[in-house]
Amino acid sequence: MIEKEEEMSHKDIRKEAAILRLGRICPFLIRAYATFQTESLVLYVMEYARGGTLQQLIERQEYFTSHEVRFYSAEIFLGLQYLQKYGVVHRDLDTENILLNEEGHVKIADFGLACINQLGSKAYHGIAGASGYMAPEV
Repeated sequence: MIEKEEEMSHKDIRKEAAILRLGRICPFLIRAYATFQTESLVLYVMEYARGGTLQQLIERQEYFTSHEVRFYSAEIFLGLQYLQKYGVVHRDLDTENILLNEEGHVKIADFGLACINQLGSKAYHGIAGASGYMAPEV
């Protein structure tokens, strides 16, 4: 559930819903089953990521083995590669937006700040996302 804000448009809601529909095909993106809204809320019915977030896993384990780093990195890469194929740039990828299913596989979520139609030489400029995860030069 997301509370509607004054600056939130129907275009933003449709954009995020369209990106969530990509999860039907890519196993590394969270899957949405339905989207609807009330006067004050936007509701996305998504698959349940029983494994929690990557952040929670890091806090529980404190460190990853090199095998685990390769495993999670590969699945995140494949999810981002799939998004890129469709011209989607996430712009808020952090460990709290990487969910895990019950088998421990990655499910990238939270496309509220994503940009769409970023194909070819078209580039988006701007700052978005959680400040704690921004590159130092930003």
